[in-house]
Amino acid sequence: MKIVVNKTHQPIHLALGGGHILHLEPHGRGQVSDSSVESRSVRALLDAGQIEILAAGRSRPARPAANLAIGTRTHGHHPPVSGKRRGNR
Repeated sequence: MKIVVNKTHQPIHLALGGGHILHLEPHGRGQVSDSSVESRSVRALLDAGQIEILAAGRSRPARPAANLAIGTRTHGHHPPVSGKRRGNR
């Protein structure tokens, strides 16, 4: 995946392959696949200097799955799941 940055003060609509369109707000960012970077519309805006393409890495480092029992409260009452109870109980 690549990150596309809009460098203009106007919104941009990028026509991607497969009938998909990426809407970028002014100075906004969006992700496109590596194969979409080669489309004509993306190349035209890139050559005109209206967009910039950045290489994307992992947004967060991979972590092992957390044990769900660690850090949960086990004492006291559990919060109601379906809302408040009403009436005589």
